[in-house]
Amino acid sequence: MANIAVLRKYLGNSVVKSFWQKATAESTTAETKCPSCRHSLRSFEIHKDEQTITLDICRRCHLLWFDKGELDAFPKVKTEELSPQTRQELALLKIEYDKQLQEELTHSAMAFNNITDIITSIIRLIVTFP
Repeated sequence: MANIAVLRKYLGNSVVKSFWQKATAESTTAETKCPSCRHSLRSFEIHKDEQTITLDICRRCHLLWFDKGELDAFPKVKTEELSPQTRQELALLKIEYDKQLQEELTHSAMAFNNITDIITSIIRLIVTFP
């Protein structure tokens, strides 16, 4: 099972768009129901490399079901590897981000401690001078 949005990243927009077009134009009601929303799934066929693959889709939940090995029949989106310089720049940005985040967390903790001290002092005054 895969969500349409995830499939777009994995297979590319054009492949997923063709799935959706087939699902809306050429699908039939499947015997099974979507385990999420309980509406009937729709079945449609994709012809890929002399192979016919039947997929089930829930158009309401945007979920597609693949049997074992079916997803492997489709080409994956190729991702380019980052250059060493870009990886180094990203690592430095992450270090800076982590440092800023730690400073903000420390500042928030100190502010919380100050508020806690103030509340404790007020409670002591109330208890001492009823």
